[in-house]
Amino acid sequence: MVMSSTTAKTFLGCDWGTTSFRLRLIEGGSRRVLAEQVEPAGIRHFAGLAPAERADRMAAYLAERIGQWTEVGPEVPFVMTGMASSTVGWRELPYAEVPFQLDGGNAEVALLALSTRGGRRRQGLLVSGVRTADDIMRGEECALVGVQALDERLTNASTPVLCLLAGTHPKHAQVCDGCLASFRTYLTGELFEILSKDSILAASVSRLEGDIEPIWDEFHAGVLCAKTLGLSAALFHVRTRHVLQSISPERNIWFLSGILVGDELSGIARNHRGTPLCLIGEPSRVSLYREALKILAPARRDENVREISLTTAIVAGQEQLLRRHTTLLNP
Repeated sequence: MVMSSTTAKTFLGCDWGTTSFRLRLIEGGSRRVLAEQVEPAGIRHFAGLAPAERADRMAAYLAERIGQWTEVGPEVPFVMTGMASSTVGWRELPYAEVPFQLDGGNAEVALLALSTRGGRRRQGLLVSGVRTADDIMRGEECALVGVQALDERLTNASTPVLCLLAGTHPKHAQVCDGCLASFRTYLTGELFEILSKDSILAASVSRLEGDIEPIWDEFHAGVLCAKTLGLSAALFHVRTRHVLQSISPERNIWFLSGILVGDELSGIARNHRGTPLCLIGEPSRVSLYREALKILAPARRDENVREISLTTAIVAGQEQLLRRHTTLLNP
């Protein structure tokens, strides 16, 4: 429910990804989400348009969605993170480079404005991503800024911390001394989508719909299979289990999930044995990481693993970015 009136602290946080659009009305300070809209209108819905038309259409869409909350006046600013600053987004912005300050100070940002029903202009910030010499991210850097805002002790330590951002394209990000130092991207979620839908394995698995409790023994078996055989050979076992052992597609989908998550995390025990971990993601995805790590890194102690909700991190990051670059909105 939207508040009957908004305060100067209130802001709008837009997380515009490839496949989804998320808009939140957020109370500053408390970071309480007062209202939220989630739509399947990701950047890919606008990507085929010419740049000028794409910008106009995205601006109109955002203005229309904000307009659903009639109590939100034009003085309430917005901050936009994710793929909106990409080559197929609202306006392309250059990537910031590592080392990236987790207070958001060296983020690449631009001022945007939206028309409102009353004729006034609503101001907002568009935030770009971060790059290394051979990898890129857009949106995840906001979550990492949020992690610092939530717990400076975690990211300001002189000892590196490995942040695992669970998602369609997971990131393993190393943070130290208040900076994002390096990261690596994986295709775990997208591979799961493609393999379960369009590959030879599709007939051997049942697609997941909604929130379903994992079949943990199958997931664990997949993690062990990837650890023993490697990714490619383990994947074919999805089919042989179905054909030779009559493993049901409903069970086999969790075996496939275990293979992919297990392969993604295979380097944790090998290369980051004593490194503190921070798992960032929605609870259902984080639980898969946690279970896989029990098998791949059984010696790791629970006190060396911190878990943070992706939504919580993004909201905190958007608030920090808005505060850090407020002079753009109020020159």
